[in-house]
Amino acid sequence: MAIYHCSISNVSRAKGSTSCATLAYISGKGIHDSRTGITYSYSRRERVLEVGTILPTSAPSGYADAETLWNAVENYETADNARTAKKIQVALPRELELSEQKTVVEEYIRQNLAQEGYCATYAIHDGGTRGNPHAHILVSNRTIDRKGSWGVKRKMAYALDERGNRIPLLNEDGTQRTDGNGRRQWKRVTVEQNKLDSKDFLLRLRKAWADVVNRYLSPYEQIDHRSNVARGIVDTPTIHEGYSARAIEERGGIAERCEINRAIRRENANRRQAQEEISERQANVDRMKEEEREDDRIENELTQARELDQERGERINEQLQRLLQRRANAVAADRLADGEREPTGEDTADRTSDSNDKTAREIADRAIRIQQVLDRREREAAEALRKREEAERRKQQLEAERKRAEERAAAERARERRTHEADRGFSR
Repeated sequence: MAIYHCSISNVSRAKGSTSCATLAYISGKGIHDSRTGITYSYSRRERVLEVGTILPTSAPSGYADAETLWNAVENYETADNARTAKKIQVALPRELELSEQKTVVEEYIRQNLAQEGYCATYAIHDGGTRGNPHAHILVSNRTIDRKGSWGVKRKMAYALDERGNRIPLLNEDGTQRTDGNGRRQWKRVTVEQNKLDSKDFLLRLRKAWADVVNRYLSPYEQIDHRSNVARGIVDTPTIHEGYSARAIEERGGIAERCEINRAIRRENANRRQAQEEISERQANVDRMKEEEREDDRIENELTQARELDQERGERINEQLQRLLQRRANAVAADRLADGEREPTGEDTADRTSDSNDKTAREIADRAIRIQQVLDRREREAAEALRKREEAERRKQQLEAERKRAEERAAAERARERRTHEADRGFSR
């Protein structure tokens, strides 16, 4: 599986390093430094597979020879603490053939360094039997212009206020300062001209490496320049093992750096498992909360239905009372209008009895139907309440399980740290 690695550092005389010494180290060749008179030669355990130099179109053709180029760089810089170059080290995908790895490195240099005016020499290394293909890129710390002259790293410029006007240097009395020739003095600031000293440009170089490599990898093998934190990954990064540690392991020994990485991988695996358990339980808690919200919604609907049924029952009773009153009024009107025969008490009793019986039956039927609706709603409300209580119990149980999982994960991490510290103490 392809991995992402892109580190950028300085070649600094203050730290005892030179461009020619670095070139000898990455190329596996003897390089003479004309400034110091020293010839550098390093025996490399790693196999140097490819070495090449890529220049901007403005660079002199003689700089295609790496030794000539980096001697020119060293001779141009005069400061004892000069930073003469940048070093970029990148991991190469083992999924690619050597010819493809070379293409990736050269494309990266042309698009991101040579195009900006920087000269670069690269070397592709193979890390041995276990395979650790990577590339070293040595980059000039100055651009080169069309005349073949090295560019400036920084320059002085006038400081400007918010309106874009120059800011004067003032005397104590508030008047503007002047030099010996009477010329007015203005505030100046240092402006960086070298992109390689810009954090934004270096971050762009890191991202660009992933972009170039991914063009040659399948969608399932893509690499990402972002940190684990930026990608939402909680894994602790492993440390660099190096050739010596891997050689010890290949001979059947136990290298401290490899042992540290094994402990880190175990801790990461335990952390991922605990995180998965926590995420699963959190999802269950969220589902329980959603069910609880649904139960609340049902209960609210039932409450509204009860209130509506009560209002309807009251309106029905009012309507029945009005109907009975109208019937009584109609009977009384009939009596007054009927001049032929005065109804006997028996007739009135029969008619009133029939009317009352019919009205009573209607009221009873409606009361039964209303009671049935209310009973059904009560059962639904009781069931919703039971479900909500059950959901609350399940939520509390899941929360307790989540806390136990976190405690187990913390205990496991503590145990791993103690084991790791004990192993380190033993190895010493």
